[in-house]
Amino acid sequence: MKDEIIEKLKEILSNHQGINVDTATLTPQTPFFDGGLEMDSFAVVEMVGNVEQAYGIEFSEMDFMPENFASMEKLAEVIERLRTA
Repeated sequence: MKDEIIEKLKEILSNHQGINVDTATLTPQTPFFDGGLEMDSFAVVEMVGNVEQAYGIEFSEMDFMPENFASMEKLAEVIERLRTA
């Protein structure tokens, strides 16, 4: 299931206007910030909104911890947890 979520994240990122990325180069370990996609806070909020809409979930304040955005894999784990909650 996590692999499917990562593929959906790639799709969401490819449609994100604030990010210019070749999704073929993204891996589960790709970070959203330093040394990776270099996303700013506005881009993250927009991406999270798209994720919430795609999965019918809602991120809480606690879900916005930096470690949850350390990589696509970590974010996929959060999404998986929220989907089964």
